[in-house]
Amino acid sequence: MPATPVYIICSPRPQVGKTLLARLLSEFQLLKNGNVAAFDVNLKEPSLLDYLPKITETADVIDTYGKMQLMDRVIVDDGLAKVIDLGFHAFDEFFKMADEIGLLKEAARRHVAPQILFVADTDREAKALAKRNSMGRCIEYILELTRRASATGVSIWKRDAQMADGDCNLDYFMNEVVIAGDPDSVTAQVLRLRERIGRFATLVLVAHDWDDRSHWNRSLELFAKHVMPAVRL
Repeated sequence: MPATPVYIICSPRPQVGKTLLARLLSEFQLLKNGNVAAFDVNLKEPSLLDYLPKITETADVIDTYGKMQLMDRVIVDDGLAKVIDLGFHAFDEFFKMADEIGLLKEAARRHVAPQILFVADTDREAKALAKRNSMGRCIEYILELTRRASATGVSIWKRDAQMADGDCNLDYFMNEVVIAGDPDSVTAQVLRLRERIGRFATLVLVAHDWDDRSHWNRSLELFAKHVMPAVRL
């Protein structure tokens, strides 16, 4: 039987989209398994509790009692996935505690599998993270649903009809479908898309500005200031 997963979403810096990632992963677990337990360890950032109040409870690592409460809830092999949205203010204290109590060793002993998702700043790190985290898992889930539900399997996602089913995977989506990165990288990808399919009059962006509003607004600002001027040339 698979070990119970515990996802720790963290960054030592604020406003990097960490809570957005925690929400996406929590919602994916709800979609996939029907249930998930989320823990909000945030005092100075947008709160996961605000977005998913029915499945989220607050936690802290300020004192011994708070730490024990959190660990007693997450390091348990009950088959229920856990998501921890770890605020930047608690980053050092949490990992200091993890080292002191031997978190990884204790988790392995209890058949629990912690997975740490560290939100990166650079383009290269961000793309690698996107592949490993909930975005990658969501894509793989969509591919699996397509294999099961579509009469033609994954053929609807193929750019070339001769493409083997096995090649229509996460790496293919990250390279051929997803446009992500810093402004220079996104600009280059949009221009390559235009060269491949021809000029287009409208470019529609999906921006969940109700979720981690400042992060999404910053994305739109970067796109408007740096990407659009180059795309209009």
